[in-house]
Amino acid sequence: MATVTPVRSHDIAAVWPQVEPHLKRVLEKIDSGNDLYDVMTKLQMTQQQLWKINEWDAIAITEISVFPMHKNLTVVYVSGEGIEDWLAELRDVLKTFAVYKECKYLEFYGRDGWRKPTKRLGFDNAFSVMRLTI
Repeated sequence: MATVTPVRSHDIAAVWPQVEPHLKRVLEKIDSGNDLYDVMTKLQMTQQQLWKINEWDAIAITEISVFPMHKNLTVVYVSGEGIEDWLAELRDVLKTFAVYKECKYLEFYGRDGWRKPTKRLGFDNAFSVMRLTI
């Protein structure tokens, strides 16, 4: 069984050598508007949350979005090996965290390749983002 563990904001600098390679792979594939330093800062300032999967086989980074009508817990970055081994556990742990934080939705941002594995775990494709480079 997979182990998904939250990492405290004051521990981010100490674990950064394990986080950086995972996050770098993600940021090289997408233009999120953030670089490594931005994400590290958000994690240290508790604007985002870091989740260690197994012994750094993978990571997930979440953030809570607050809207007038409700809150969402959003998985903004995920990277690692063995997705089939840990994705269900990640969903379950994040669902519990989302309930604790009084969120209405658990969302997952990802490229099209994430649709199939997340659909098997009960996620619906709520919308798509179309981007025009200016």
